[in-house]
Amino acid sequence: MHKKTVLDNGLRIITETMPYLKSATIGIWTDIGSRNESRENNGFSHFIEHMVFKGTRTRSALDIATALESLGGSLNAFTGRENTCYYARVLDAHLPIAAEILSDLLSNSTFHQQHLRLEKKVVLEEIKDSLDTPSDHVHDLFARATWREHPLGFSILGSLTNIRSIKRNDLLSFYRKNYVTTNTVVAAAGKIKHSKLVRQIENQLKLNASRRKKPIRLHPPVNHSPRRVYSRDIKQSHIVLGWEIVPYNHDDRYPLLILNNIMGGGMSSRMFQVIRENAGLAYSVFSFQDYYKDTGILGIYLGCDPASTANAVNLCLEEVEKIKSGDISDAEFSSTKLQLFGNLMLGLESSTNRMNRLARNEIYLGRYISINETIKNIERVKKNDLIRVARMYLNRESASLVILGPAYKSIIKKINL
Repeated sequence: MHKKTVLDNGLRIITETMPYLKSATIGIWTDIGSRNESRENNGFSHFIEHMVFKGTRTRSALDIATALESLGGSLNAFTGRENTCYYARVLDAHLPIAAEILSDLLSNSTFHQQHLRLEKKVVLEEIKDSLDTPSDHVHDLFARATWREHPLGFSILGSLTNIRSIKRNDLLSFYRKNYVTTNTVVAAAGKIKHSKLVRQIENQLKLNASRRKKPIRLHPPVNHSPRRVYSRDIKQSHIVLGWEIVPYNHDDRYPLLILNNIMGGGMSSRMFQVIRENAGLAYSVFSFQDYYKDTGILGIYLGCDPASTANAVNLCLEEVEKIKSGDISDAEFSSTKLQLFGNLMLGLESSTNRMNRLARNEIYLGRYISINETIKNIERVKKNDLIRVARMYLNRESASLVILGPAYKSIIKKINL
């Protein structure tokens, strides 16, 4: 059962009861991410996510770390391009403790100067780790090349220079401006009593109130369809090939979900079979989707021997052209739908996945989407819808391509774009 309460200060609390579980997951989401940053303060959203775990007025970092772990639960957070989430998974009897701890983190964090200095070192190492992991770093390069100076192209972690120069007052100013009630959603799923959670959150989560319904957005991004090579002396070429698609709230998201599964959603997918199984060109190859409020990306990632770079990308492009030509059997289309249904239903057995789904639908759609509605939307997709969106969005002229590895710009001439 789904319930939603909007407090007088604009804070939204959404729950979904799963009475057959012995656990619950609660997340406090703020509608703020790296997209809300400038070039000068890029990295602040992610750094704040770190800082709230360093201590509150009544808890040390160790107190925070052990509070739920000692009960067998977990406490974590993540920052994205458009939102940040702080969440906990616990036995249902411990949900009040989890809700109180999360409320304390976001209401009473001290942002102590000494903690800030130490956490700078931690985040700098996190950035270096990402830079040293080409399969991760190539995605940042792809975003930067595609969106250029638009904040969607910023690294979520920020730059080494920005993190080194963070000042406490600037960080607190960003926090107080953006961590406000109207930007915040509390989502919980599992064995939960909605009214009890609402009372607790209303009493314990103390954020600044704001009359502004949503944060001010920068101009919509412009896709520059780049073809870039970033030379680096490593053993593989890491490649992202992608296209701009639709925002989260677009009806074409459903045929695109099926298209993504056909392209690279598992071991039976086109890219896995062609690139890995048939040609032996890559160990890791998959497709992915990212949806935002006003745009989206459908992409293919693979890592291969530098000498195979052009061949591998051209094989990917050939498979895309086959799909666009209608080369999809009824059996492949039906089995992909079944795969999507199965993934969805199995995922929804997790209270954490349900919590994520509740929050994202509230943030991006402003309403609850039932499981039955989602299934009907997928069932409604016909094979012709799949071909239509492939033809509409996956054009060679609009494709973006980023290669990271021991390659030269001349490799682009060997790729059929």
